[in-house]
Amino acid sequence: MMGRMKHSLHRKTLENGMNLLIIDVPESRHMDVAIVVKAGYRIAANSESTPPEVPHLLEHMVFDGSSHYPTSDDLQEVFTTSGGEWNGVTTPYSTMFVFQNKPKNADTLLDAALDMIYRPTLNEQSFDEELQVVANELGEKMGDFALNADLYTQQLALPGFLVSTDLMLGSLETTTYEDVVTFHREYYTTRNTVVAIACDLSQLPLTAITDILTRKTKGVKKGIERQIPRFTVNSDKNRTSQFIKISRSIKTSTLALSYVVPATFEDAHQSTADAIKTELFARMVSNMKSYSVQHRLRKQGLAYGISFSGARSVETQGFEFMIEAPNDRFSDVLTQTLSMTIELAKSGITEAQFNALKEEVIDSYDDRITSPHDVLPWYLDEYLIEGTLTEVSTYKKAAKAITQADVLEFARTILQHEHQYATVFSNKAIRTSVNVDIITVDIFAGKTPVTVKEAFNEEVDKYYEPDPEAGFFRRIAIFINTRPWLAWTGIILQILFGIGLWFLGAHIRAQPDHPWWYLLLIIAGALCISEALGDIIIRRRRYKNRQK
Repeated sequence: MMGRMKHSLHRKTLENGMNLLIIDVPESRHMDVAIVVKAGYRIAANSESTPPEVPHLLEHMVFDGSSHYPTSDDLQEVFTTSGGEWNGVTTPYSTMFVFQNKPKNADTLLDAALDMIYRPTLNEQSFDEELQVVANELGEKMGDFALNADLYTQQLALPGFLVSTDLMLGSLETTTYEDVVTFHREYYTTRNTVVAIACDLSQLPLTAITDILTRKTKGVKKGIERQIPRFTVNSDKNRTSQFIKISRSIKTSTLALSYVVPATFEDAHQSTADAIKTELFARMVSNMKSYSVQHRLRKQGLAYGISFSGARSVETQGFEFMIEAPNDRFSDVLTQTLSMTIELAKSGITEAQFNALKEEVIDSYDDRITSPHDVLPWYLDEYLIEGTLTEVSTYKKAAKAITQADVLEFARTILQHEHQYATVFSNKAIRTSVNVDIITVDIFAGKTPVTVKEAFNEEVDKYYEPDPEAGFFRRIAIFINTRPWLAWTGIILQILFGIGLWFLGAHIRAQPDHPWWYLLLIIAGALCISEALGDIIIRRRRYKNRQK
């Protein structure tokens, strides 16, 4: 196993405006690359003309071929040579393409990666195919109530940043091929790109990296560097919550509860200190030591699905609870969890326990940078959110100076702040028995348990169907076609084909000494016709739902 390695940071801007973040990780045998385009969901949400799922759809399409690598197989052959790995991910802040390979393959890997990013084929066939892939990905996420609770809670905190699985899924039906092409042209430029590479610079010198990137991006549009959009934080004095009653017979309730305050990232050192305090208190709550909330709940038989973590965006910082428990225990789990957390923020733990916890955190900073694969996210997250880069040594120095009193004061400020938001997914009403006045206000008492997102249930009903034998709902394959005439042509042809098979079977049946298999033709014809008619009914129902 590779030991701890010292590393160094190198920042550089090419003449074409591309920002480079090069991290020297001595003795590393691999090269990790992240090509980051500032074109994530926030960009789409901030645009009146861009459907919200375009960044994700474009991320899929670029892997389908490019100017010098016509097919996805051509690209994959380059990316997987020498056991290499590759992937793409769309986040609120960016679209990121990540690769891992041997340093000796840097030239060919970067050639293929940059070609597909800046010169993708982007044809209509790719658009149609990837539209289905993205639709079905979102369809699977529709049943992830923890994810949806988290997304809806984000929207309560930042109403202008509209992102949820049902919203994304609905937007695909109005997304056009031209939307994707326009978005690529506007945002996939060199000035709007950050390339982060972590490797051993003795194997792949910095000058070689900059030379490769300069050559491979020759002729690419420079464009402008985009700023990550900032949205207004919901500052309603009343705590905000929403209840989403799922029409299916689920056995658990899921809660996402966020405590956030407006972020102040002007001072990088203060930001670093806040990040450390957030992590220390989150570990106090959830690290399963005898003093932790997680451990104490477990002793009471109440520890079901519970997580407590830091939450940070360009607008906010704070904490987030995710709680999942059986419906009949949900009230107890929620009340006890919040009560113990508030108590912990007041009383703390022993100084010996705190110092041991702090040493664990300090040691973890070294653990996170033992390989290029871990180094990249460590620095990229901070770079994209704050625009700064803080050395690990700075984190370690700041952590040593932080006292338990600092952590508890910070936690109390967050937990008692006016900005609190909650989303609950349940199959029954969350009533006033769920009393959480221990967080200075009862955010559930007096709330009428109504379905505030009826569209969610409509979407679930469209894309899920009951499976009585299995006892749960099964996801239906989702088909979205932005050129409806093609779908209707297919349905008409299917009906005609079915009629043809039926008549052929009937004609054979009328002949003397007819063979037995005429029945197969008649049955096949009837099945074709019935399937087409069923498709018409489904499309008609979806059309009516969209009209509503």
